[in-house]
Amino acid sequence: LWSKMAGLIFSGSLLSYLFNSANKKVAIASFVAFCIAGFIDAIVYHILWRYKKFVKINGSNFFSSIADSIVFPVMAFDSFSLLLSASQATMKFVGGIAWSLIFIRLEKKP
Repeated sequence: LWSKMAGLIFSGSLLSYLFNSANKKVAIASFVAFCIAGFIDAIVYHILWRYKKFVKINGSNFFSSIADSIVFPVMAFDSFSLLLSASQATMKFVGGIAWSLIFIRLEKKP
């Protein structure tokens, strides 16, 4: 699973770079932010192993969305805006809750 995810992340970043090589910094920032967020997501998910799936999914998403929303703009644009990062993390977290509800519901259907 790790190698497939890494390959997926790397492929997406490589495509981003190939389609617009002027944004090399953005492609690298995207790759690094995805890797860090994915690592945090996996660690927190495993820490929450005793909880129900909804808590594990969204608990890990909470921390990974914060990491992604900080790492990417700092690396890509050499700047940090608390308001921008907080709003991005919030939207990612809320979207994650919505998707987790959909997937958990679909999983329960016979």
